Amino acid sequence: AARVLLSPTRGPVKVSWHRSSIHVKPKEGWQPGRVYRLELLPGITDLRHNVMKTGRTLLFSTGPPLPHGRLRGMAVQWVEQRPLVAGLIRAVLKPDTLAYLALTDSSGAYQLDGLPAGRYVVYAVADQNTNRLRDPREAYDSVDLTLDSAATAVLWTYAHDTIGPRLRDVE
Repeated sequence: AARVLLSPTRGPVKVSWHRSSIHVKPKEGWQPGRVYRLELLPGITDLRHNVMKTGRTLLFSTGPPLPHGRLRGMAVQWVEQRPLVAGLIRAVLKPDTLAYLALTDSSGAYQLDGLPAGRYVVYAVADQNTNRLRDPREAYDSVDLTLDSAATAVLWTYAHDTIGPRLRDVE
């Protein structure tokens, strides 16, 4: 399951394998009228211990035609001044809360193909616990953008302060 990214979904994805096939099912089941993006990440191993060295991405629809929007960019750790490696990218189509997911590569670059046109909030998250969510103390950055056919976004992740400014001293 750690080597499979299915989006958009509302929760964990059930992944199982049966000799020559991998079975993937979202928690809420396959929804009609939705475009799905399934990414198999490098590292999947078969019964003979052959390791898949490159990933594969599959776009499929349960109704509408496949969209052709492309989002790409780079994620950088601001404090450390280095690329965000294996960082989580979450592209949320407004006003929905479902996110399309991707991971950054060793240079911090990411790419999401097959996105529907619209307004997105794009997050880059240093996903330390690999739960594919943005947790309170994880470094992140976000940007609002409009995607028609292609868009680019550079995101600078940092740990956001959760406590606002307050009075410390009075003279």
